[in-house]
Parts: sequence; C-alpha cells; structure tokens
Amino acid sequence: MKKAVIGALGASALLLSATTSAQEFELEQVEASVGYMHLSNGISLGALYGTVGYRFEIQQDLYVIPEVRIGLGINDDTYRFAGSQTSIELDSVFGFNGRIQYDVNPELYIYGTPSFTRLKTSVSSSAQGFGGGSYSYSDWEFGIGAGAGYRFSDQLSGEVQYESIDSLDVFSFGLRYNF
Repeated sequence: MKKAVIGALGASALLLSATTSAQEFELEQVEASVGYMHLSNGISLGALYGTVGYRFEIQQDLYVIPEVRIGLGINDDTYRFAGSQTSIELDSVFGFNGRIQYDVNPELYIYGTPSFTRLKTSVSSSAQGFGGGSYSYSDWEFGIGAGAGYRFSDQLSGEVQYESIDSLDVFSFGLRYNF
C-alpha cells in the first residue's frame, strides 16, 4: 500500500511538472528553509527541520513548490503518574510537501500544502518496582497545512504555518532562502 501511495505521489509530481511549463533547471528557482516545529495533542514535542524545494510558476504570482522536509527532534515530553514515568521523544521527521503558493503582493505570500510525512517516535516507561521498557514507532501519514510568509528581501523571508498530521497539531516558524 505504501509503495502504491508513494508511486502515485511521484507520478503526480512528474505530471504536474510536465504540465507547468518547459523550464530548464534554474538555480534561482531553488528554495531552502530552516525552522522549528511544535507538535501537540495532549503531548508536546519539538523538532528542528530543513526543507529543499523547486519553484514552478503556474501563472503570475501563483507557484507550485514540491519540497523534501527533514528534521530532528529536540524537545520531548514526560508524564509521571502513581510512581511511574513515561517519556515520549520525537526522533526524526521526514516528508514530502506540495506547496501551492500565491503572492498577495511583493512582500506577502500565502500557501496551502498537502504533505506525506513520517514521524519516528520513541516511548520509554519505568514503573517503580517493575522495571521498564521502550517502544519505537514510525509511520507515514497524510497532512494538510496552511501558512503565510513575509519577504524581508528578494532572497530571505520568514514564515509561520499550521499543519494537521494524523490528529497532531503542528505549528512551525522558520526562515526561507531563495537562491
């Protein structure tokens, strides 16, 4: 099933890029970003991430930007109850985004982004007098998000985004660089 979904996403990306316009590779269309993402839903986890994407202009002020996102967990969460302790850690984030971006004016842009993301987490538990154990979990999940960005210059902008990935609320902020 996962291979079929990944294959369908890849075929969609190829079809989309073929229908946009016959552009040659231009470094000026490459974008990269770094940022912090906060995941919550009864838990509170954080990650530093980076993305790399390529901007295809569909029409004036409208772009499609396929991206790859990679991140590492930096904040974990711990619960204590009746002498036991459970720690939840976000180990890594890896995914693919398909941003659809509209330039409202030269400084401000808004975007929506479906995503296909793998969150790898670890859970460890210890109970007083009983020892403990650990468990690692990762799975691919679909998400949907929206955000806005403000251009400080032709190359540098700041962004904020909300994304929902498998019942997790993900808030992120970061910097984007256009080569």
